[in-house]
Amino acid sequence: MTHLKEEWKSIEGHEGLYKINNSGHVISLAKEWTAGNGGTCKKKDTVLKEKGLKGKDDYGYYTLCKEGKRKNHTTHTLVFDHFGVGKRNGRKLQIDHIDDDKTNNRIDNLQLLTPRENVSKAIQKTQKPSKYVGVYWHSRDKKWGTQIWFNDKRIYLGLFKKEEDAYNEYQRALKEFEDTGTVTSKVIKRMRTNKYKGINKIGNRWQARITINGKRVYLGCFKTEYDANLAYIGGRPPKPLTEKQKSSLINAGWTESEGAAIP
Repeated sequence: MTHLKEEWKSIEGHEGLYKINNSGHVISLAKEWTAGNGGTCKKKDTVLKEKGLKGKDDYGYYTLCKEGKRKNHTTHTLVFDHFGVGKRNGRKLQIDHIDDDKTNNRIDNLQLLTPRENVSKAIQKTQKPSKYVGVYWHSRDKKWGTQIWFNDKRIYLGLFKKEEDAYNEYQRALKEFEDTGTVTSKVIKRMRTNKYKGINKIGNRWQARITINGKRVYLGCFKTEYDANLAYIGGRPPKPLTEKQKSSLINAGWTESEGAAIP
């Protein structure tokens, strides 16, 4: 870590009471007052103890007092507001810890990011990193995924074989938001049913699928939830299997004696 030249400033709104330095340390300034018995009380400069620290994922804070009223202030916001370049705005610009350690509140470890950049950085901590904002690697499907946040809701935009295609879809949704104030997803929504096992609703149709030896095999889409369930339990009169369907099932470990039906 590079050497940071220490600098102190009075905390705005608490001038004469507290100071903070560019590493996140706060001192309560010396003061003198008259006690109830008429005597004089004195207090030296006191280094305050930062509260709320349990691990590197926890934000520290200080409790500042003025005119008998106490208020908590997070350390990173105090540091950035007094030593940072630019002005934070929770809706447009947020303070980010560059090394992801929330206990490291040195000014050279703080930066401003848009909410989208901040969310993308958080996703990439647990996923294969992408060079594009809003894009992440979906390990189960081995594809590039993209999503966007709109009105505090996450909108899933789909999975793509190419990273660039995922980024283009993200940019399309972002432009739509900038132009219209809304975001639509091209992904067909799936709705699970609590009525039957192995059945999902996709658009206006019901899809049935089974899992054999860890491999997912689709049995088809149906007009009604009941028909999809019949296919799942093997109760629907099956049509003759094509060679491709047989091959897919056999590769998954299925045998004709199991009676799984393909519509």
